Amino acid sequence: MSQGFAAKIMRATRWLEHENAVARFTLTIRAFRRALLEQRYRPDQPRVPAGRPEGGEWTVVGSRPEDRTDVAIAGNLIAQRVGLGDKGLVRHCIYLDMLGRQFGFELDASKLCPPTY
Repeated sequence: MSQGFAAKIMRATRWLEHENAVARFTLTIRAFRRALLEQRYRPDQPRVPAGRPEGGEWTVVGSRPEDRTDVAIAGNLIAQRVGLGDKGLVRHCIYLDMLGRQFGFELDASKLCPPTY
């Protein structure tokens, strides 16, 4: 076996190892996303009946909307958009908390969204 051929085999082996690592990483990310989606969606969780103002939203059995307090766990910025709002040009900051819930708020368009909230 010549040195040139051996070098080609080594390069091909490194390339295949790299491609294998990329494929494993991609599969890990897909599994993580799937786990997050499954955690967020539970078909057995009760919903408010249709025809009511909150109809179709998830609810807690025996709770009334006025008794509930929404608690947002620290979230990471996932998107920001600038658009026209009631107060003129505004920036919409959208966050994702560690439970997979999205929340957001508006800022003056000249200000930047904080990376965490």
